[in-house]
Amino acid sequence: MIDDPEYDFAMTDSKQEIECPATFFAEKLYTQRHLHGILKEVCKQFGWLELLEKYGNYMRIRVSRQEKTIGQMFGLIDDLKKDFQIDNYSVSQTTLE
Repeated sequence: MIDDPEYDFAMTDSKQEIECPATFFAEKLYTQRHLHGILKEVCKQFGWLELLEKYGNYMRIRVSRQEKTIGQMFGLIDDLKKDFQIDNYSVSQTTLE
């Protein structure tokens, strides 16, 4: 039996049975919808994006500059903070190093 105290679920290898509370799925669905909403809004503004990394509620993306400033990107994310409950974010320009 494999136990994960963080999510309070148990998986039994022999029966391939998984037991977990509904809150686990609700939290995952809630997080995924918010992340999708953020990606959708950023994509609208920048035309495309590349998802470089994602785990849990963290993601790292790359967007094309398209004559936009880094300040505009900060402004966009700041506008999305309330709707998508963003706690922390950072924006940086790609370096040539």
